[in-house]
Amino acid sequence: MRGNITPEGMTKFISDLELSLESATVLVISWQLNAASMGYFTREEWMTGMENLNVWTLPQLKAKIPEFELVPQDPVQFKELYRYSFGYVKSKGQKCLDVDTAIIMWGLLLGNQSSHVESFATFLTEKQPVKVINRDQWQSFLEFATTVSDDFHDYDEMSAWPVLFDDFVEWKRERLDPMQS
Repeated sequence: MRGNITPEGMTKFISDLELSLESATVLVISWQLNAASMGYFTREEWMTGMENLNVWTLPQLKAKIPEFELVPQDPVQFKELYRYSFGYVKSKGQKCLDVDTAIIMWGLLLGNQSSHVESFATFLTEKQPVKVINRDQWQSFLEFATTVSDDFHDYDEMSAWPVLFDDFVEWKRERLDPMQS
């Protein structure tokens, strides 16, 4: 499509901003521009997003990077970014994320905020209980990762958590206390 930014153009754009492709700031910029697909900006997304940001040049956008870097520290904005990222990174036409993509995104978005990220990734990789992560599991993981304690004493199996989380907690508790099983 003419006028769209493709993955090659995105790589140059990110380089021009002096950011890493693996930076959460790149995700924030895509969210700010309301990009529908990872690695692409349509002309309309670009024009509307830049107008909404009141940005007309690369130096102006670069000057906003410190503001974008604060998004993960604002709970309301971060929750919006987290919700947006599911649709942004899933393959077009799919309803779910493959597990590997979800693990990468959880590391990018939540890596330092929750000890559950690494152990949940290990659980998904070792036990392979699912091949994909659905939207409900994705959305629920943010709350799980930020509210459930490391030892799971406050985890309520009777709550409306996805079954996958019940399985994870059981697996993790067995590792924390092998005599429990």
